[in-house]
Amino acid sequence: MRWRWRAAIFERYSFDLIYARPGQDAGDVEAELTRALAEAGEHLSLYQLTIEQETPFFALHAAGKLVVPDDAPAVRSNDTTQAVCAAAGLPAYEISNHARPGAECRHNLVYWRAQEYAASAPARMAATTSRRRAPRHRPEKRPEAC
Repeated sequence: MRWRWRAAIFERYSFDLIYARPGQDAGDVEAELTRALAEAGEHLSLYQLTIEQETPFFALHAAGKLVVPDDAPAVRSNDTTQAVCAAAGLPAYEISNHARPGAECRHNLVYWRAQEYAASAPARMAATTSRRRAPRHRPEKRPEAC
């Protein structure tokens, strides 16, 4: 695997995936999960794409430029994630998180158990280029560019 270095550097790490994306079907979800499970180690976070008001995705969706799956395909995608992860030994321990027993994300458990925690974040950093090009992407990849 091309990601084996992670285990050599980090004792614990997670893999995040978003499903119910435009054009994605349950077969795509299963294929992506199979690859993710090979890369993920012991923890996966799986989130269904939702469109929130006052976001670039919402504006694209309202304009008909971003079409997300209806409820039925999204439910099938969720069912697929639950079945594939459970069969691989990573049962759900929260609505969006799957882990081998004992590998649950510690900070997630603190939130769910309403325990105390401290939070901090590094400064946000950005890079720019002096040359701009017309974007060659699908709108769901970089909605802020539309």
